[in-house]
Amino acid sequence: MVLPAANSKDAMMMNQAAGHLIELAAVTKASSVEQNEDHLVVVYPCVRSGSFILANLVFFKNFRLRAFQQEMILSIIVILMAVPVFLISRLTAECLVQPLLNVETGLKKIAAEDYSQKLSIQRDDELGQLSIAFDKMVDGIKERRNLGRFVSASLDQQVAIDETAEHKGMEGRFGAVLCSDIRSFTTLSEAHPVREIVLMLNEHLAAMSSCVKEHNGMVEQFVGDAIIAIFYGESLGEASERAVKAALAMIDRHRQINQQREGFGRFSYSFGVGIEVGYLLSGTIKAGTRREYLVVGDARVRAETLEACSKQGRNTRIMVSEKVFALTRGLYDYEKLSDSSEYELVGESA
Repeated sequence: MVLPAANSKDAMMMNQAAGHLIELAAVTKASSVEQNEDHLVVVYPCVRSGSFILANLVFFKNFRLRAFQQEMILSIIVILMAVPVFLISRLTAECLVQPLLNVETGLKKIAAEDYSQKLSIQRDDELGQLSIAFDKMVDGIKERRNLGRFVSASLDQQVAIDETAEHKGMEGRFGAVLCSDIRSFTTLSEAHPVREIVLMLNEHLAAMSSCVKEHNGMVEQFVGDAIIAIFYGESLGEASERAVKAALAMIDRHRQINQQREGFGRFSYSFGVGIEVGYLLSGTIKAGTRREYLVVGDARVRAETLEACSKQGRNTRIMVSEKVFALTRGLYDYEKLSDSSEYELVGESA
């Protein structure tokens, strides 16, 4: 038999595990295999070599230990590979995916007419440029909506047409110009807190602009506390009538505002109106990147002069020119100012 040294540990284990198989092989001259949970024993007799018997004992625990070690090594490798992948995924999510999700959220809010979303991504790449463009778009939409509170849709549309078309000059058209201005605005500003003045001015401009729009007019410009509005029509008579109706609506709305203000213990104020008709030039002018829609003509200058004369008024303080008087005197009653060519609107004819 070929066995480990008799006094060795392996020999003792071999004798315990394979002793009976060796004895069986010596008698039967046949190989034997025995397996249990802990080990595997193989016994093979060498028939041609005399009485030699080869025996091998294999313990499974060695394989299990090695398998466990390899499994641990593989797990460590997987973990080491997973950490960078996770970090890269997290970085990608924070730097790329999340900003895009914010853009998606912002666009959905804009679609729902909620303009509170802003990206404000401070980056020197395409996403940073996208953030700047998105925020500018939101500001532009908000400004356009705020402008829409005061400016009529027809003027807004005309500005858009002028910006998309290549106009070589301003367009001319007959129409009426209404100019209104708050009386003694400088004195009011000096006598009351800035906050009160701003609140009053915002309320006044919003209310007066609504009256203009309700009568098919266009608020062409705000000049401090003054409003310049334009009215067109199929004829000068129609344009004049629209302007006068708007002026009466403005006076009535102003009266309501003053009553409300006095009820809350706030200061009241007054304003005047001037109306003239004539040939007007209108169009978008630009200097560099700045654009502005402008209406010019003698009628505009004359309307501003008439508004200044409203200080002399005793009724509505709506002053009109001889042209407007001639075009609307069948519809409204007027009172001529002494030694002048201006007329003050008294009210509608009975």
